[in-house]
Amino acid sequence: MKVLLVGNYVPDGHTSMLAFRRVLERELPRLGCDLRVIAPPKRVLRGHYTSRWWKWLGYIDKYVLFLPSLASHARWADVVHICDHANAMYVPRVKARPNVITCHDMIAVKAAKGLVDGWKVSWTGRLFQRLIGDGLSRADLVACVSELTRREVLELGLADERHITTVLNGLNDDFSPVAPDEAQRLIAGFGLSVQDKYLIHVGWDLLRKNRRVVLESFIALQQRGAEVVQQLVFVGPELTPEMAELAQAHGVADRIKTVQKISHEELRALYASATALLFPSLQEG
Repeated sequence: MKVLLVGNYVPDGHTSMLAFRRVLERELPRLGCDLRVIAPPKRVLRGHYTSRWWKWLGYIDKYVLFLPSLASHARWADVVHICDHANAMYVPRVKARPNVITCHDMIAVKAAKGLVDGWKVSWTGRLFQRLIGDGLSRADLVACVSELTRREVLELGLADERHITTVLNGLNDDFSPVAPDEAQRLIAGFGLSVQDKYLIHVGWDLLRKNRRVVLESFIALQQRGAEVVQQLVFVGPELTPEMAELAQAHGVADRIKTVQKISHEELRALYASATALLFPSLQEG
């Protein structure tokens, strides 16, 4: 069977989606599939991601310039698999072939409908999510990563029950423990030692990731004089100005590290050497 995988636009930095694609890219050939993988290339995108033009130039790369290539590759395939529901607007472009799309969560779609407290979505964001919903409704098969996501897709009327299934996520890579000597070599560049007592949080600065609660929990532990942890490590973006100010006000700024663009082996070493992982997300898929 010839399978075309449609992956995410790399400059968007959606680490988990890129990892999900790698799993399929690794495993499908082992099942005997003839695999081809495509993703929108960076063409017109310029400047820093904080620029007002970043998003719009990325849209041109993804939803204008990429479409002829997508249609051409789709003609080769027996099945087209769109790896991320955020790209559901590609479905009409591949409708001539059997197609499946993986749906990872309904959080942004619900936010656009006003169903998520504290998340205000612009009119362009609402339009974008409407296009995603339309694409999902036209897919031959929607594969949800959890029963929660499946229920929410059905409740929102974005798929017929005959065209939806659940395929649970597995680990996207090797997360076995790392020997202390090897871990020390891998984390030394972050100014850490395997003897250090630190908490770790991995994730983006999204409201639902609850990073502020991670910081507040660390501050509370330090105020109690708890010696079980001495440092806090965020694997993700730099602290927001508000969080940085909070850390400074409580005298813990020098005990907090943020690290970005790390390898999987470095991430494994950070996990293995941590005192504890904090995972206070309000919602996941």
